[in-house]
Amino acid sequence: MESNTTLDSDVDWLLVKKKIKQLSQYSGNVSINFEKVNVNQLRPLCLFVRTYRLQSVQKLISLYENFPLRLFESAWIEKEGSVKGILVPPIIEVHNDEFVIIDGLHRLFEVFRTKRPNIYTVVIRGNLDKLPADILTWSEVQMTDRTMTRSEKFRNLDEANFRQINQYIDDFR
Repeated sequence: MESNTTLDSDVDWLLVKKKIKQLSQYSGNVSINFEKVNVNQLRPLCLFVRTYRLQSVQKLISLYENFPLRLFESAWIEKEGSVKGILVPPIIEVHNDEFVIIDGLHRLFEVFRTKRPNIYTVVIRGNLDKLPADILTWSEVQMTDRTMTRSEKFRNLDEANFRQINQYIDDFR
């Protein structure tokens, strides 16, 4: 995250839901809500977080601390030289009462690592597709500088069930 990145006021929740509903996995009978969750309840799918991404998350947290928004609440974000876009909260799916991280692992890992007990996220419930990989625990997630293939990052990856979040939601890495 560049030092000249800025946040603007919060975004209309209906616009955020519309972006998320574009994913085929969420176009059916699902509920999409903005909810407070306990970070210790969250279960990752990805085995690794990249250290450079954590540095960006730390800068993003600093930005949020200067605005009247809850941490990672939807906001307009703008980087110098790039188009303004919507920063969507981390996305969680509920499978068999487990809160599984679908998008936002680095943000949620930093929240877990810095012992913030609760965070607001997008929580999706309902008739959901099979997960693309095995559900993990926080203790299985490792920090790395290494670039890896998607199949290295996930245990028992099933590409057919992978959520293509970045096709529909702005990416501010």
